[in-house]
Amino acid sequence: YDVCQNLIDVIKRLSPYTNDAGKPSFSGWSKMSQEVEGFSMAEVRPSNVGWDFPALVRAEFSITTRAMPERLKREWDQLKQHDILFLVSLKHNLPSVEESVDDMRYLQSCVRAIRGCEIHEVRDEGEFRVRIEHN
Repeated sequence: YDVCQNLIDVIKRLSPYTNDAGKPSFSGWSKMSQEVEGFSMAEVRPSNVGWDFPALVRAEFSITTRAMPERLKREWDQLKQHDILFLVSLKHNLPSVEESVDDMRYLQSCVRAIRGCEIHEVRDEGEFRVRIEHN
């Protein structure tokens, strides 16, 4: 329940919307939310019998803190190897906050997928290499 409430809070703070190109954009911000670029899928194993999701997913991406304001950079710098983050994939046809009756419906209408991920490596240059390994 706490994770769900935190996700609702963060997504509302980000104020996601669909831009003219049909892609998600953000008019707000949340201090620990960062857009992921350079996402690299390493392995996806087929579902086990009776499952609706892959048996194993491995992927990697990096987050750079160099361009962040100093106060945000300090919070990101407190993260260490093996800390857990959430990777949230949003849908392309995002509703406005006003279109939803309650928080849970808003979350369901915005989020395509959620995965937990682990910080694999922290580099000195203000860069985190994150590995997703979920089975």
